[in-house]
Amino acid sequence: MKEYEQFKAAVREGKYGTTAQLWLQYCDSVWTLPLFQEAVKENDLDLFMNSLQKMCGLLFSADHQHYGRYLPVYYIQLRNLHQTHPGAEVLLGECGFSVARSTVPGCRIPVDQTIEQTVNRSAKTIGGIVGFSRNVGAYYRWCLTRHKRATFVEATLQEVDMVDDHTEAYKSTRPSAMKRSDEEVQQVMSTFEHFINPFQTSEDQQTQLFCLWSGQPALHKVAENLPQYVKAGEKAAKEFIETRILSSEVKFGMKMKKLKLNTFQAMAAKCTLTSAKKKTVQVKAEINFLGSLLLLSQRHDVSLERIFQYPLGPIPWAFATADGALVKKTKAQIMHCIESLTEEDLTALPESSVHVIDGNALFQGMVRLPETFDGFALFVFNSLPASETVHFVTDTYLENSVKQLERNRRGSSPHICLEEEKRGCRETSRVSYTIQRTRGN
Repeated sequence: MKEYEQFKAAVREGKYGTTAQLWLQYCDSVWTLPLFQEAVKENDLDLFMNSLQKMCGLLFSADHQHYGRYLPVYYIQLRNLHQTHPGAEVLLGECGFSVARSTVPGCRIPVDQTIEQTVNRSAKTIGGIVGFSRNVGAYYRWCLTRHKRATFVEATLQEVDMVDDHTEAYKSTRPSAMKRSDEEVQQVMSTFEHFINPFQTSEDQQTQLFCLWSGQPALHKVAENLPQYVKAGEKAAKEFIETRILSSEVKFGMKMKKLKLNTFQAMAAKCTLTSAKKKTVQVKAEINFLGSLLLLSQRHDVSLERIFQYPLGPIPWAFATADGALVKKTKAQIMHCIESLTEEDLTALPESSVHVIDGNALFQGMVRLPETFDGFALFVFNSLPASETVHFVTDTYLENSVKQLERNRRGSSPHICLEEEKRGCRETSRVSYTIQRTRGN
C-alpha cells in the first residue's frame, strides 16, 4: 500500500505524463460519491461534510448551477451548527441524519429516502391516495394523518412476522451476487484492455493528452481546461461562498457565470445536413434527443417506428466513437462466432479445402530466427499445410485502412536505422534494417 501511494503521488506530479495525471484526477473525483455513501450508511457527520465540500467544486466545474447555488448553503449551515444551533451537531452525529431499517451494520439510509420507502410507498398502494376522494378537506385530513396510518401498517406487519429486518447478511455477499459481481469485473477488465494504457506512453507523448476510449489526442482547448477541471471548480465555489454567503458583496440570487470548461465532449463528431427546405442543420449527439422526440410526437404526427429505422446521431454508434474514431473490438470474437455456426468437425477438413495462413502470426510464433533469408523462407514453406490452395496473407498498411487508423491511434516514434557489416566473404555486404517502435507492441 505504501508503494501504491508513492506511485499515485508520482502520477499526480506528472511523472507518467498528462494522460495518467488526468486519469488519476478523474478517479479521485469519482471516489467522492462512494465516500458520501459511506458517510450516510455509517452516519459519519465529518465525512459527510467533507464529501459535500468536494461536491461543491465539482458542481461548479460541471456548470450545474442550481445544485451549485444551494449545496454550498447547506454545507455552510452544517459547518456552523455548533454556533447557530448548539447541540444539533451532537444530535446529528448520534445517528441523526440517517435511519437504520435493519440490524445489518453499515446499511443506514437517508431520512428522505426512508420516507419514500415507508409513508409514500404506503400511500401509493391499494387503499392509498389513488381514488381516495375528491373532497379537498378530506384530502387534507388524509395527508395529516397518513404517517400515523403507515406506522400502524408497519406495526401490524411486524406483529405477524412479515417484516424481514433482522437479517445480518449483506445482499452483496450472497453467492449469486458474488458471482454476478465477478463477471462484471471481468467484463470491465477485458474492456479496458482495448483502451490506451495511460501509464505506458512514450517519452514524446507524455506531454500530450489522449482520450482513453478512442485514443485520439485532445484538442488544444481541451488539453488546457481538463487538467484544471477540479481546481477551477473549487476556486469558483470558494468565491461563491465568500461573496454571496459569508458576505453580501453580491446578492445571492444574482445570475451565476458558467465556467464552460471544454471536455472531451467538445471533440464529439458533428454532421451538417441540408433539409428539404434547403436549410442547413448541424446534427450532433444530445442527451435529451429522445425526450424531444417524445414531446414532438404528442403535438405532431411523428412516426417513432419509422424514425428509429435511421441512426439518431451524426455517426453510426456501432462503428465509431463519439469523436469519430473507429470502435476497437476484439477480432478473435468474430472467429468464435463463425465456429459456433458450423456443425462440422473442424479437425477433419476435406482435401479440397482452402487454407488461409496469417503470416504475421506465424512470424510472431517463431522462437529461433534462421541466420539467412534462405533458411527463413524454407522455415515458412515447411510450416504451410499440405493443401492444393494456400493463401499466405500478411498485413498491408494502406492509407485509409483500419490498421493505419490503429497505428495513428497508438502513435509511433522516429525511425531508427541500424547498419551491420558482414565480413569473411569475398564481398562485403551491408544490410540495412528499419525498426519502427509502436506504442502497445
